[in-house]
Amino acid sequence: FLKWQQPDGNFVSDMWDGWGQTLWIFGEHAELNRDREFAARVYPAVVRAVRCLEQGLAKDAYGTYPAGPVVDAEYLTGRWGHVTGWNFLGLGGLRGAIKLARLLDRSDDVERYEGIYERWKAAFEKRLNEIAPRIGGRIPPGLDDPTGQDGSTWFNLNALYPVEIFDPWDLRVSATLKWSRGRYIEGVARWEGNDRVRAAGGVPRVHAYLTAANVE
Repeated sequence: FLKWQQPDGNFVSDMWDGWGQTLWIFGEHAELNRDREFAARVYPAVVRAVRCLEQGLAKDAYGTYPAGPVVDAEYLTGRWGHVTGWNFLGLGGLRGAIKLARLLDRSDDVERYEGIYERWKAAFEKRLNEIAPRIGGRIPPGLDDPTGQDGSTWFNLNALYPVEIFDPWDLRVSATLKWSRGRYIEGVARWEGNDRVRAAGGVPRVHAYLTAANVE
């Protein structure tokens, strides 16, 4: 993971979900193993990553995880946008950073990271709540289209897993699950697709680990 950290502090492979996933993994590993040596080794990279996040949140129009390239998965119009799931994964990643800071007795960082978390989550929910009522209360895959119709369902299914960001009985979670399960094909979640799928006439595909995300 450290090899994928960019000069600005972000963790990027070919998509921008790596920031949250990486910090979540670091935090989980350190907490489960009580591994202070590991935590100390990765913590400088975590500090750079959180600094990158702070700069992005401060500049973003919604105060959410910044817009980026979306060439697969949610596949938003224009292949660029604010992905709902990057916020779920990112908030989970920031919780991982908090775990590392606690393990290393960095109380000042714990307090600062918790403040970032609360402000970020509030901004994210504000934007979600501007869109969700238009689409039956469910969570959209992207945050840019006020009608909530842009993009394919993907990481917007990650409100509870791998980190419980929303309450399991949150009405937005229930509405999302009901909508997604109502579109299953032979008991498997459907995905609206990318260029290749849409070029074939937009025929939906069944998708194994989208189904697993719903199960989780």
